[in-house]
Order: sequence, then structure tokens, then C-alpha cells
Amino acid sequence: MTRHLGSSAVALIMLVASAPALERSLENNRWSLRVERAALSRGLGDIAQLSPPENHPRGGVWQGLMALAEARPGIAVSVIEESLHESPDDIMLHSLLAKAYEAEGRPREARSEWERANAWEEMIRAASRALAARRYDDAWLFLQAAQGRRPLQVVRYQTSVLFAQGKVDEAISLLRESIQSWPSADDRQEWLILLGEGMGRMAQWADAIAAYRKALTVENGTSAWKAHIGLGMALYASGKQSEVAEAEVQQGIDLMPGESDGYVAMGDILRSDNRYAEADDWYRAAVEKDPENVWIGVRRVDNLVEGQQPEQAQRILSELIQRFPDEAHLYYELGQAYGRQGKLDLAVAAAEKSVSLDRSGNSEYRVALATMYERLGQMPDAMRAYLQALDLDPGNQSALGGVARLNGMP
Repeated sequence: MTRHLGSSAVALIMLVASAPALERSLENNRWSLRVERAALSRGLGDIAQLSPPENHPRGGVWQGLMALAEARPGIAVSVIEESLHESPDDIMLHSLLAKAYEAEGRPREARSEWERANAWEEMIRAASRALAARRYDDAWLFLQAAQGRRPLQVVRYQTSVLFAQGKVDEAISLLRESIQSWPSADDRQEWLILLGEGMGRMAQWADAIAAYRKALTVENGTSAWKAHIGLGMALYASGKQSEVAEAEVQQGIDLMPGESDGYVAMGDILRSDNRYAEADDWYRAAVEKDPENVWIGVRRVDNLVEGQQPEQAQRILSELIQRFPDEAHLYYELGQAYGRQGKLDLAVAAAEKSVSLDRSGNSEYRVALATMYERLGQMPDAMRAYLQALDLDPGNQSALGGVARLNGMP
């Protein structure tokens, strides 16, 4: 007699029969999620451990990530572009291709791929990386693309780019407009702090103080410590006694003792008061809090030079160069140190190194090099370096004076 199976039994048999395929599909999905997290992260160090299951449809993703992890962006681009021929609508591949283009120095192509993937947060992260590398045009390119979709998130990055480019008026206008347009924005306190910084850059200290004090009134803000530090520096710059400024900065340090900013600010105040030994103590403490911040070390070197401790300054500068061998400003500092010692050949070599490493278009590095050439009597080289400085900053007074001097003008 034939027995009829119920629907539940049939479903069970089908499930058992398809179990291997289902398991493979689940494993593929699990792997894809792990790799996607790696692809969207900034660190690719563990990619080698994420080799794909056999015949995985996204094996090309892993190959591309491996190439990026091994600093071979050209190979990554080729592998990922080939994978996209087979899967042209794969959002993950488009986002990964953008990362490969970014690594290869092709920001416009990177922007286009992130736009296709609607990866706006990744675009903003790319802008942050470009800003840290002082590739300000690239940062602005990414931020402009993300602005329409994430307008509030890009404001502080846009402000940083404008500050770095010396466009302080534009930065202040952007901040004021943002503060007025989005009064309940989560970044409101940060914007007010940046506004205070902008006003300080313009030496408008009363407005800077007002902005910092307003930032301290923002409820549920997480950056009151920054506002106290900025307020202390603005009070000092406006002519208040150093004790008043130090007390305000100390409040910021007490709120966030693990951050270096307050220690640097305290060092800056003491250095301005010519209390160099005390300032060095604060700079050393700041270095301990943030050892990867080369600019704190630069501040310490400058303080030691001003405090008539050139040997210690040179020792710390040499240590910094060993740790940060690609930082142009350190070689600028080294050239200045050799120049003060009259070691002009070494000064020129260091100044040339600073110019060769510079990616920010710093005219002062060219002026420093021109000055060393001029002191050595290498006038054609000096003229060329002065003109290069003027190409970057037509109003640079030192470069204009150098060109006039070399042309025999009064």
C-alpha cells in the first residue's frame, strides 16, 4: 500500500537533501561578512588569515585585499576590476575598488566608485586620511562628494581643510552658518570650539572667548575639556595673567587627563612667559600621552632652542628623525640648526631634503633652502628656490625680498 507523505515530511526531506549546499552558502556568507568588515576598515593586517572557501564567488575580493595589504595597489585595481566584469552590481567590489584607487593616488576615480556604492562614511574616512597626509585638495574632493548626503558630518573636516589652507574667513563663515542652521546638531559644541580657534587665528580674542564660553554651555557635549583649554589660551592671548589662563587649561586637563592637548597648551603658555625649563616638563608629559604626534616633539625642540639648550634640542631632533624619517618639517628644523652652527653644506642638504619630502606646498621650506644657498654663494640656486616659494605664495615677503636682493634692487 502506498503511503502518502505529509507536507512537513516532504519539507524535512528537501531540507536534509539541500543541507550541504545550504551549509556552503552560509559559510560563504559568513566569510563575506568577515572580509567586508576588513575591506571597510583601515587595517588590512589580518587579511592573509581570511583565505576564502574553495570556489567562493568573491575570491577576487580576497586577492584584491591581499594586494592592498602588501602595498600593491596596481595589482589590487586589476584584480578587482576583473571581478567587476563578472559582478558589475557588487557594491562591496565598487567600495573596495575605490580603496585601491585611493591607494594608487587616483582620488577622482576613488570618489566615483564610492558614489556608486553609496559609501558616504567611507568617503569621509578617506577625507580624514587625506587631511592627515596634508593632501588637502583630495580631502576637499571627497568632502564635497559626501556633503549632499552627510552635510553635518563633513563640517569639521571642511573646517580643518580651510584652516590648513589659510582660508580662515571661509572656515568661520562655514561654522557660523552651520551653527545657525542646525542648532541641535550633535557636533554643535565641536563647531563652537572650532569657531573659537578660527577667531583666535584672526586675533579676535573677545569673539574667541565668547565662542569657547558658549561651547561650555552646550548640554550633553563631550568636548568641554577642549573648550576649557581653548578658553585658557584665548584668555592668555587677550592679555589676562598667565595664572588665570593656566587655571582654565588645568580644568581641561582634569576633565581629560589622558589627552595631550592640555599639556601642550600649558607648555605654550610657559614658553611664552620665557619659563623654558617648566615648559619642557609639560611638553615631555604631552609626548608621553601622545608619542606618535611628531608636532609635540617639534614644539619641544623649538622651546629648547629658545631656552638656549641647542645640544639637547639637536639630540631630540635626531631622535624624531629616526622615528619619523619622512616628515619634511623635521629636516627643515635640522637645516635651521645647522645654519645656526655655520655648517652650511649640512644645512643645505637638510633643507633640500625637507623640500623633496614636502607634499603640502610649504613656501617657507623653499625660502629656507634659498637662504642657505644664498649664504653659500650659490646665487642661481637661491633665485630658483625663491621663485618656487613665490609660485606657492606670491605674497611671501622673505621670497620677494630675496628676489629683489639677488636682482640688485634696493
